[in-house]
Amino acid sequence: MEPQPNVIEPHLRHIKQRRRVPAWRPEDYEKLQGHNDIRILILCPGTGSDICCSLRRISLDDSDIDFEALSYIWGRETATVAPPWARHSIYLKGRRFNVNINLFTILMRLRYQDQQRELWVDAVCINQTDLKERDQQVKLMRHVYQKAKQVIVDLNSIDNPCDKIGAITGRFGEATAAAQTRNPLHPLFAKPYWTRIWVIQEIGLARKLTVYCGNRSFDWQAICIIHRVWKELQLINNLRLGGDIGPWDIDQNIRARRLNSYLPLLDLLASYYSSFSSNPRDKIYGLIGLADDCVTKEYDVDYSATEARTLEYVVRYMLRSSARLDVICYASFHKGLPSWVPWW
Repeated sequence: MEPQPNVIEPHLRHIKQRRRVPAWRPEDYEKLQGHNDIRILILCPGTGSDICCSLRRISLDDSDIDFEALSYIWGRETATVAPPWARHSIYLKGRRFNVNINLFTILMRLRYQDQQRELWVDAVCINQTDLKERDQQVKLMRHVYQKAKQVIVDLNSIDNPCDKIGAITGRFGEATAAAQTRNPLHPLFAKPYWTRIWVIQEIGLARKLTVYCGNRSFDWQAICIIHRVWKELQLINNLRLGGDIGPWDIDQNIRARRLNSYLPLLDLLASYYSSFSSNPRDKIYGLIGLADDCVTKEYDVDYSATEARTLEYVVRYMLRSSARLDVICYASFHKGLPSWVPWW
């Protein structure tokens, strides 16, 4: 009987080789010079499981910038047999940079085989350990998503709903039939992605949107139409199968309104207070870039501040900028807050 090939040994050798690669350190980031400087991730062409990248510093003031911005859910590392460094790391300027499984999968899917791709990815392009840099970069989010030639919305590999969308896009009758069924579209509109507070701004400010779902891509308007039908049929059939916020809602309440009406920060906070953020401060910071009455360069973004101080600051800011007392009407008398400060 012929000996069976050892399929584990090559994998173990590869893991050991990756382990010997030095890890990325916060001090490896090139310092940002100007107030409007950001970093762009250069995704090198290739195939296979090794993702090689570099970083380039650019200014948002430049007229010839050409990059795409990524909108996705960070997620979290899940327990696996292999440790995270062995399964979810990319090579950044020759060093090993740990990323979560969501981002690793997205970069693998977006990578070209024959040419590089320039992306803005917050988890990599911002030095997340430098609070001052994070404060400054959050103030630039509005301009990042406005200036990107395209915003890529990644819904993280849900194949069945995406295959169904591909079959029914552009045909209203079939879209209606699909929307009447709990499956397969329910997982699409119940995705945790739509609950993120940052999604509102990332989608709302984009010049062009392309939705990636599984291995397929879709035009933003196609997703919106299907979501609209889905929501209307829920009302007719007295169903509640998806979340409160989805593509149609963001398209109408943010993208369409921005063209011909005024979006005050208070309205945004009141409308999206139920959206999720892992850092409570982002319930505020994730919306300031959309507000017409908020000058982001003047707003004091401070991740070192306490939650109470952050909430108190936004009230004081709105009182100064609007000279109106409306915001106080939302006060909830939350423990640890002044009686005039709402808990968003």
